[in-house]
Amino acid sequence: MQPVPDGKDWACEYVIEWPHRPWRPRRIKGVDSAQALLLAMKMVASELYGADPQVFWFEPDDTLGLPLVPEDADEEAARTKGRI
Repeated sequence: MQPVPDGKDWACEYVIEWPHRPWRPRRIKGVDSAQALLLAMKMVASELYGADPQVFWFEPDDTLGLPLVPEDADEEAARTKGRI
């Protein structure tokens, strides 16, 4: 979702719509809207790259194009679902 002001901080909500488990809304805070959005995207990446069964666009070796966690993580590990 779009980041929104939350007191002195900003918050960004997201929901992953899993076909095989319950959906849980999440809320991530940052010091500004950009940080809240980036942190939410990293959390989504963490959940999707670690999902079982594996999540991919079209082919099992496809990347999802999301920011990796941590920032210096190996792109190849994410591409091959190295479970970052």
